[in-house]
Amino acid sequence: MLGGVGLFLTFARPIGRTATLTWDYDYSKDPACGLLIDGKPLENKCVEGFNVFTREGSERPVQVFFPNRQDPSGKTVNKTIRATIPVHRYGRLEFCVSSIGKDVDGHSSESEPACMRRWVLPLLKD
Repeated sequence: MLGGVGLFLTFARPIGRTATLTWDYDYSKDPACGLLIDGKPLENKCVEGFNVFTREGSERPVQVFFPNRQDPSGKTVNKTIRATIPVHRYGRLEFCVSSIGKDVDGHSSESEPACMRRWVLPLLKD
């Protein structure tokens, strides 16, 4: 099983009908899948990316998957990871992120989500 998400959502901003979330992730416990170790890509006990979603009342959340990103030098980005997701209503929403990966046996695994509540308000034009 993957370790805790180890992230902190730092930003949720409505842009039209979307919200942009930003967080950091510590890959030291569960490294990114595909990372080369002794010349072989890591395939077990690794993180493939993140599910990002909102909890909007009793509706089942629609999760959007965001794979790990690499910087221009090929290193996995672990600071200021950004994702933009659709927002279907305004009000106080719960934004959540969970890590998706593979456990020690290579089976798919998902961490408990890290969530935070934020107000999403329509932007008014002057």
